[in-house]
Amino acid sequence: MHLIAAQTLTSALGVVIWRRQWIKRGWYPTYIPLVSVVPAAVLTHGGSWAVIGSSALLGALIAPPLACAIAGRLPPHFHPYIANVVSMALSTLMVVPLVGWLAA
Repeated sequence: MHLIAAQTLTSALGVVIWRRQWIKRGWYPTYIPLVSVVPAAVLTHGGSWAVIGSSALLGALIAPPLACAIAGRLPPHFHPYIANVVSMALSTLMVVPLVGWLAA
């Protein structure tokens, strides 16, 4: 239940925070923290509300714009999904230790 709650929260936060990007682009990679940052944080640090809230918020704030920034720098023949996967890795590496520090 902790994992589902955290994923629901990060999904809702991502859509609300990046609403303008959704409208402007028609799509925005707000799913990234849902499938990477939040599960890694909850599985690593447990399901406390501090872990759920901080990983959901930090993931929603960091991962989607990071993916777009990386995608904008890729050569045109590279699929944008490469940027999404790199964003998953980098944002998870940044957020999970920070969440552990915040929740301690």
